[in-house]
Amino acid sequence: MICFKCKQKIDDDSNYCKYCGAKQAQTCPECGAAVPADARFCPQCDALVQAQVGIDWDALTKEAKTAFGKED
Repeated sequence: MICFKCKQKIDDDSNYCKYCGAKQAQTCPECGAAVPADARFCPQCDALVQAQVGIDWDALTKEAKTAFGKED
């Protein structure tokens, strides 16, 4: 698999990236299912999980809009 943070190839069963140390999975606060670290919502119950990994989704959205020329 690929680390969601540094994009290095790591073992498929890795809980943490051996290059940058980023946690590769989290637990859903609602149902307890394993959720990829870069997910905003649980794939099992659709609960919001973004706050657990500290990803700044607003900054990422702005960066994407800038990159594609769709600034507000």
